[in-house]
Amino acid sequence: MEDIGNLQKIFHVYEERYHKAEKMGIDESSPFYAAMKEIECRYVALYFTVEMINSLKNKCNEQGFKKYCYEFFQMIAKQIILYEEIINEDGKKEYIAQKIRISRQDTYAVNAYQNAKRAYISFQEMNYEEDDKNKVCMKISENI
Repeated sequence: MEDIGNLQKIFHVYEERYHKAEKMGIDESSPFYAAMKEIECRYVALYFTVEMINSLKNKCNEQGFKKYCYEFFQMIAKQIILYEEIINEDGKKEYIAQKIRISRQDTYAVNAYQNAKRAYISFQEMNYEEDDKNKVCMKISENI
């Protein structure tokens, strides 16, 4: 539960930063545009994460719980994974993941990547239909 409290504190910090950046009227021509977009992505991802965690207990016994979780995971992933948005030949938006290289010497980035990979595998292997839904909710919260 302490982790959830820390997550909410981080969310509120990014919420303040995002609203401050919005008030500054930063647009694509600004040298601060990339920083503002990063703040926006983190703010939105944290918003979805906090909302998901807060709603887990109420949703875990409902029909379609697995679908509900996957939809949240997708919304979070769209914010934290860098994609290049293009318009394809049919005039529809397409998102192409950008490859990012991290140095093996950057232990923080390597650990973060490995933790994310473990969480992703755990989400895929999780038994969402398990009798003890509280156990499933705890696993999801731990992974997030």
